[in-house]
Amino acid sequence: MTKSNTGSRAKVLRHAMSAGVAMALTGALSTVCTPAIAAEWSDNSISYLYGTRFRESYVPFNRNLPEVSIKKNIFNFTHVSGYKYGGNLFSVDFLKSDSNDPASGGSTQGAQDFYAVYRHDLSLSKISGTPMKWGIIRDVAITAGIDLSAKDTAFAARTWRPKIGPKLEFDVPNGFLNAALVLQTEKNHCGTCAGPTQTADPNFGSYGGFESAWGIGVGSLPLKFSGIFSYYAKKGNNGDSSPTGPETFLRTRLLYDIGSAFGKKDTVLVGLGYQYWKNQFGNTTTPVGYPFGGAGQPIPGIKTSTPLFIVEWHL
Repeated sequence: MTKSNTGSRAKVLRHAMSAGVAMALTGALSTVCTPAIAAEWSDNSISYLYGTRFRESYVPFNRNLPEVSIKKNIFNFTHVSGYKYGGNLFSVDFLKSDSNDPASGGSTQGAQDFYAVYRHDLSLSKISGTPMKWGIIRDVAITAGIDLSAKDTAFAARTWRPKIGPKLEFDVPNGFLNAALVLQTEKNHCGTCAGPTQTADPNFGSYGGFESAWGIGVGSLPLKFSGIFSYYAKKGNNGDSSPTGPETFLRTRLLYDIGSAFGKKDTVLVGLGYQYWKNQFGNTTTPVGYPFGGAGQPIPGIKTSTPLFIVEWHL
């Protein structure tokens, strides 16, 4: 490992630690600050995901060849809980790429990164004491939270994206389905933006988005269909002054409950999933000055579409 690569990884680790502290403080304030908001129920899970057709916008590639496919091992921890007036979600992915997505500093090792989300929901039904239920709508809530990420590549994306907005919870059998409209602001990082008209730390201001999550049992079968979906609007220009595009993300899974065969329902699940990510972080063009491809030109690698193998263990 080169000295520069070691420094880059140390910087990512520092950001990960500061993000972890922020998440811990937020979770502590929202769940254990007073007895009135102590958790009434909770669920913690660890998952392993593996895919072979990931794409990244800023990796070496030859324009005359097909897009570079990247293998990734993903380890996820997710916590969900409910209390008197609402609920909490904390989820973090730790990702390890193969050498087709190299770490910075000329490393032959694959990049490492993390992506964390925190959401806190306030149920208007529970706060008001009046059921807010109409037809297929089970409840109305206000959701607020933040997305955080860091990666040890040359581009070195570092997302800071707080958000807030209204949320609908739908009345579905054997599970949950919700959807939210959010207003968010974002700061990020562009490690390759060093020109006189560029900024290494773009501030995108406010823009809108749509988020949805679901987890539904498949009839009486020991199967669970779950996933998350988000769509975020264009947010202005990147650090290199290139325009951003709307960002679409989908990760879904169909898992078989192995534990149910041994009298331990909802403990160990295994199955297949799918991930789609278009215009990752809003990027649509090569940043000016980046050593691969033509600066400012549409590039391959901005759309991930990959099947996933998944194992999920509930603690």
